[in-house]
Amino acid sequence: TTLPARRTLIITVVFTVLTIPLGRYEMSQVQTGGLESAPTVFLTVLAVLYFVSYPFFYHIWHQFREIHHLHRDWAEVRLSNIRPMYALSRVTGLAALGVVLNNYGWFLAQPGAELNNPVTIFESLFNFGIALVVFVWPLWSAHRLLAEAKERGLIRVAGRKETARGQLHEAVDAGQLERVDPLNKVLGALEAENGELTKVATWPWAPGTLRGLLGTVLLPIALWLIQRLLGSLLG
Repeated sequence: TTLPARRTLIITVVFTVLTIPLGRYEMSQVQTGGLESAPTVFLTVLAVLYFVSYPFFYHIWHQFREIHHLHRDWAEVRLSNIRPMYALSRVTGLAALGVVLNNYGWFLAQPGAELNNPVTIFESLFNFGIALVVFVWPLWSAHRLLAEAKERGLIRVAGRKETARGQLHEAVDAGQLERVDPLNKVLGALEAENGELTKVATWPWAPGTLRGLLGTVLLPIALWLIQRLLGSLLG
């Protein structure tokens, strides 16, 4: 419903045909003692999985190009309220989570796979890298807009502080002490504004979003390492 149908079909068929030999070779290196021992069934299952997976990944690509263009062409940055810039990070976060869960799903489907196999390790690292790219890349335009707006705001405040400080010095030198207190308050307000601007986050996601994604990625790895350590100690 959201992708160009003919292009999606062509991409799915082409990539499925091209990567089936790669999947077959990969499974021959992992040797789980599972479906790869029945070549016909294995190739059928692999083709079905690829035929479902490639439209999903193409959908991610298509959707994230739209997010990138929305930020680049239409976003309006207001540093006093940047939460609207966080809105699409939920979409990218869920997509990245889907990539990670897809990787763990393969592990669950291959209970006999050796997790320390070089092929398995490479695949996992590659998938985790893809997940981070999926999460960050579509939001890069929003990050750039926020960083530029923050820099402009800090420059403006710095210019006003310099002007107010100059007026304060002039008032002291001229003995116009009645101007000192108002100017000092102005400097205090500008300093507070500078502090608020300094704390503005330029990555467009809520503080816990990236932490949650990394936790999803790293927690199973940590549990596996603990399991391996306990196994070596008890063995």
